[in-house]
Amino acid sequence: MTEAAKPPAQLVRIDSSNAQGEAVSVIHPDTGEILELKDATDQQLAEWILAVRSWEANARTAKAFVSREAHRRMDADAKWSRPLAGGMTLRGESPEVVEYDADALRAELLALIKEGKISADAAKDALKREVVYTPSKRGINALLKLGGDVKARVKACASPKERRSLKVEGGER
Repeated sequence: MTEAAKPPAQLVRIDSSNAQGEAVSVIHPDTGEILELKDATDQQLAEWILAVRSWEANARTAKAFVSREAHRRMDADAKWSRPLAGGMTLRGESPEVVEYDADALRAELLALIKEGKISADAAKDALKREVVYTPSKRGINALLKLGGDVKARVKACASPKERRSLKVEGGER
């Protein structure tokens, strides 16, 4: 391996004496400087977030290159599981792994059922239906305006969001 600038192994320091185990400082991914959270300015927090986003993007790109190389080696050996030192195993997918377009598959399965070539049960086993319910803020707000029992029961289903988003607008990295 070629020697290069080494990013910090950990970007956060947690105060173990803190009952919540909250972070008290973070390490800047580019400079290695420690940023004490309670003393940091808004500018410093925003710059840290931008630096980490850039670092994450670079890490994703690097991971993709490394993954491609590992798959190239596995494909060349036609072995997609490689035992490594320390009890680790590197596993990859064979190049024959495919994905199906659910809408196109559904149309073909319905046609095959109609033609009598497969049963409805076979089609059901090949394509699972998932229903996902997503709360609609607009609809919920309308219900809350009704007040009384409706409002109370809808509000009873709410809980504080565990991870809130934070945006840094402007500023280039």
